Amino acid sequence: YTIVARHGCAPEVKQERHGFRRQPEIADCVEACAREVIGLALWDGCSFDVRRLPPDADPAVKHFFSASGEVFTAHASATWFELLQARPGLQYMLGLERGLSFSYELFPSVENFTALLSSLLRTLIAPPSSSAGISQLGSAQPVHLWNGCTLRWWLEGDERTPIVAMARASAWGIEEELRIVFNGQRHCYALR
Repeated sequence: YTIVARHGCAPEVKQERHGFRRQPEIADCVEACAREVIGLALWDGCSFDVRRLPPDADPAVKHFFSASGEVFTAHASATWFELLQARPGLQYMLGLERGLSFSYELFPSVENFTALLSSLLRTLIAPPSSSAGISQLGSAQPVHLWNGCTLRWWLEGDERTPIVAMARASAWGIEEELRIVFNGQRHCYALR
């Protein structure tokens, strides 16, 4: 959900529904939130700058956000959803009985979200709570998402509904913020 959008802010990512390998459609909540985060980190006020990605980032992520990529096409959401399914080392909620290659619907937790970003960016992403621990939510100092990234993140909320908060200064000096709310390990959504 986007509450307010300003001129020059990264484009909103609308949550949609998708299936995977002819399996039932589900909401793309974790997937859309990951796209929001990476998009905000790459947005330069006019376009996505893939030079801001870590050098070893997944080439499919680089292509998706590049000028010739999928990000502004009508089927961008489906393409992004497909890219995030059946990735080794991540937790999925559906398709597991058919094996990893059919696994889809990312499990909505801060830990799995952090692992997803590490998988897509092919660099170790430290969890936002690593300096304070989950018992002291909101007390962690903001840390940069990856080395060289202008986006900082920290943990807010409580154990049942943790909120990953992120901020960065935009090209106009306006602080852009994004919060990913994890609702009881059933759903997550982004607030700007």
